[in-house]
Amino acid sequence: WDGFDFLAAPLGAERLEMARGALEQLVNEFEVKGRESDGKTVEPLRRGPLVINLLNAMGSSVVAEVLVEATFRLERDAQGKWRVSEVLIGGEPSGDLAQLWQSANAHKAERARADLEVVRAALEAFRRERGLYVVAEDSIVLMDHLSPRYIKRIVRLDPWHNPYRYAGTPAGYTLGSDGPDGKSGTADDVGVSSKL
Repeated sequence: WDGFDFLAAPLGAERLEMARGALEQLVNEFEVKGRESDGKTVEPLRRGPLVINLLNAMGSSVVAEVLVEATFRLERDAQGKWRVSEVLIGGEPSGDLAQLWQSANAHKAERARADLEVVRAALEAFRRERGLYVVAEDSIVLMDHLSPRYIKRIVRLDPWHNPYRYAGTPAGYTLGSDGPDGKSGTADDVGVSSKL
């Protein structure tokens, strides 16, 4: 799940608040339709480029299945591959697409750093108690050693939905995310390491 806030820079705060307001209004209208339907299936509700199909209530929150109608313009890059150059949502430009991706990836990198800090703190607690770091070659085995005593929330996937990398010896470790490109050893990687 990603917050709306990372969209503020490329779209503008005013447009973002308008979109948030339109979505919230649509969800409220759909919820009322659902209550009035006496258990029957509720038809999708459309407002501009938004179409709401389904609401799933979960306690004090709800997950809304919303389709966003968009038009994409693509151009060939230097290698002859198609790349999205512009997005229109409801007939309006979505803003600077490159800035949108940069903003989204910066937001995800912050989340990855926060995840890695939680895991780093758990690794340090493990080392203080046992005198060594977790010896493993992947984050799955790492979490098996840390959870639930040293870490409450299992952290396996980075914000780009790839497994976090972990390599640990008794004396140190490297822990990281391959970043938006999904490739290890590139400039967009996010990571921490420790050596005794």
